Amino acid sequence: MNTREFEPSCVVCALDFEQPVSGLLDTAISIAQRFDATLHLVHVWLPAVALTPEGGMIPATSELDAVAGTLREQLEALATSVRPRHPRVVAKLLPGTPWREIVGYAESHDCDLIVAGTHGRTGISRLMEGSVAERVVRASKIPVLIVPMPHDEGAVTGQKIPTNEDELEEPCTATA
Repeated sequence: MNTREFEPSCVVCALDFEQPVSGLLDTAISIAQRFDATLHLVHVWLPAVALTPEGGMIPATSELDAVAGTLREQLEALATSVRPRHPRVVAKLLPGTPWREIVGYAESHDCDLIVAGTHGRTGISRLMEGSVAERVVRASKIPVLIVPMPHDEGAVTGQKIPTNEDELEEPCTATA
């Protein structure tokens, strides 16, 4: 596929509120702006459950409702802050397994690109915490752009993301 043929009309930005999202979000916004695509801000959370003495699982509903409400408010505030830069923004909070929900959402909304961040974990931390980005790449039938995420708040920079080929130091090319 030639890069000039790829024109996404729907972009999913998979958000993880545990880490700074500015670089990831800037990248997704730049792509959506360039192609006048709808930008879907998606956050997936794994609701906690309580175990019964018999080994069954039940949700702790009052606490879950509070957590979901807080996450929904945080996601909507982020979408509101993005709209002056790109008005075609949809915010969606989904419960479930992050990689499954991200891929399923993108496919069910006929999106053309998933933009996700990676923390660059290696060794034991990667083994213990897993890699949502890696699982998204493996499971997705649509292209996935992985953006390196800073390890701490101090690592976030205000770098401008190129929005056209003239702003790139070296033009990107792709071959099939």
